[in-house]
Amino acid sequence: MKNFVKWTPRILAIIGILFFIVMSFDVFESDDFADVSVWRLIAGFLIHMIPAFVLIAILILSWFKSRLGGIAFLLIAIVSTLFFQAYREGLVFIFVGILPLLIGVLFITQSKWKK
Repeated sequence: MKNFVKWTPRILAIIGILFFIVMSFDVFESDDFADVSVWRLIAGFLIHMIPAFVLIAILILSWFKSRLGGIAFLLIAIVSTLFFQAYREGLVFIFVGILPLLIGVLFITQSKWKK
C-alpha cells in the first residue's frame, strides 16, 4: 500500500503533463499554416506549453517535498478550475480540476505516511 501511495500521484502527474503537452501541438494544426512563420509557430507552441512547464516544476517539488507539492497541486486544481471555468465541460474538468486535486491529496497522504 505504501508503494501505491508513493507512485500513484507521480504517475498521474506525468499522465496529466503528457496530456497538456499533446494538447500544445494544436498550434501546428492551423488552417493558415502556410501564412505563419516558423518563429511564430514555435512561440505559440511554447506559450501553449506553459501549463506543462508549471506542472513539471510542481512535480519536481513534490518529488522531494511531498506535502508542499501536494498543497501546490491542490491550489492548481482550485485556481485552474475557477479561472478556466473547467466545471462547465466534463472532460476538461477531469484533467484540469479533479486530476490535480487527486494528485495533491495523494501527495499529502504520502507525506503523512512518511512520518
